[in-house]
Amino acid sequence: MAEKTNLKVYVAVKVDFNEDGIMLPRTITWENGHEYEIDRVLDIRQAAAMKAGGQGDRYTVRINGKQSYLFFERSTSQTGNNIGRWFVERKVAPPQPVGWVDYRDGSGGRIYSDGTVRKNS
Repeated sequence: MAEKTNLKVYVAVKVDFNEDGIMLPRTITWENGHEYEIDRVLDIRQAAAMKAGGQGDRYTVRINGKQSYLFFERSTSQTGNNIGRWFVERKVAPPQPVGWVDYRDGSGGRIYSDGTVRKNS
């Protein structure tokens, strides 16, 4: 079975606050240290992270001309300085077929890179 990949990647984000107190992310620092400048914030709304799980403020942003989602996960703590954390959903390639399996009963199926088997119909 293939190793499960963590789809939620916590990232460092530099933000500005406008006069209404709205957080506007300006740069994202990826886990390898590479910093990406956010060209524009297109939308802010409450939404679930469908791939990685969890919910928060979903920022639709444009980075290098491409649209992406950035999530702010609010802290549940009532005290302290940590108001929340930023994360993105890791982009994962869909499983690719890597082989075949044949069973004694004559059935069989395709083996995929994530370790799953999809039987022939």
